[in-house]
Amino acid sequence: MKRLLILAALLAACAKSATAPVGPQGLDPTVLFINQGGGVNSGNRPATMVWYDQSGQTQTNVIAFGATSCIHFTATLVTDSVRFVMVLGDTLLGPRGTVAMDSPWFDPKTGLVKPGNVLSDTAIKRIYPYGAEFWTFNLGVFTNWVVTNPAAPC
Repeated sequence: MKRLLILAALLAACAKSATAPVGPQGLDPTVLFINQGGGVNSGNRPATMVWYDQSGQTQTNVIAFGATSCIHFTATLVTDSVRFVMVLGDTLLGPRGTVAMDSPWFDPKTGLVKPGNVLSDTAIKRIYPYGAEFWTFNLGVFTNWVVTNPAAPC
């Protein structure tokens, strides 16, 4: 009986642990990155994606020309919003000879972009119909080379 009480006490303590996740878990982004020639990448250049979260964590991914990569970024905290910047070509040249784009910050509870100073709610729904956490980049095409996905693409 004493062992049963100790086991029950341990289970109760673990169930109320401060480290146990509670509430929304956040949506960490996943990107399928295809860096092929032609299209946007007619110069056959490498691409660089730099990820940021609100806690200050960064992650840099370099995708060589001809490579396909599944990139996943895990935010520091479940409440952190996440965004990225992508540069095609030499990151030290700045805007000369590069293609650059960045993602918006998104609501960590839903993955949806919040209306702000730059985009209206209508524009957000048109540009990010599935939210901003799942993307496919295909640099071998000219149109729709960056699209959002309804689920993780890889």
